[in-house]
Amino acid sequence: MLCKSSLALLMCVAAASVSAGPVTWPSGGKGRICVLDMVRDMTKGFISSIPIAAGDNQGLYTITNVEDEALWVKFNGNDGATLEAMNNEDKRYPYLAFIAGPGDANTGDLLDDGAYSFVYLGGSSQITPGNSPPQKTQNSPRNHKSEWGGENKVAETGTWRITYPDHEGLGTHVELAPYWTNLNGQRSLKQTVFYDEYNPFFGITNDWEEHRKLKKHAVEVTFNLC
Repeated sequence: MLCKSSLALLMCVAAASVSAGPVTWPSGGKGRICVLDMVRDMTKGFISSIPIAAGDNQGLYTITNVEDEALWVKFNGNDGATLEAMNNEDKRYPYLAFIAGPGDANTGDLLDDGAYSFVYLGGSSQITPGNSPPQKTQNSPRNHKSEWGGENKVAETGTWRITYPDHEGLGTHVELAPYWTNLNGQRSLKQTVFYDEYNPFFGITNDWEEHRKLKKHAVEVTFNLC
């Protein structure tokens, strides 16, 4: 069934709702990104259009409770999609990207079991293929240029899986779930998205329990289009 009209779209969602699991949202859309705290079961705010201005996490995305500062994004596709920022403050990096962060001695930049490794949410100047290993890109600058590669770190934009988990009320719940692909092409579906309330930035880690030993101010979050 072609979901071109509003009526056809409603029929498509209704037909999909008889099957188990989330349904795929129609390809393409735009909106703000709401941040939901999974522990406290509450909305924390929005991803901000204004990046962190200074310090170790300069250039990374953070959170805001001010609606006028909320980041607006648009996208095409459902699995391996790239989110393009519409009102981000730094126009050099329009694509939301997860950027490789510090690894540990055993696994480096791999998101793997038994490792605290994580990747950061920032911006990139170019799109990388969906569900593919990271590439060297020009990404939002950070102060760790000598230690962690800074703006020349590998990054991924095509990380987003966009689904419609709820079937009640079309358009009320569009979930944006990022998944990082390791340099070796492997991707674990155990990954956890988090927000570090102390630093403050967004990231993904694979071993949440191990990561929490190092980052005690990190909380598990999910993203919804709102």
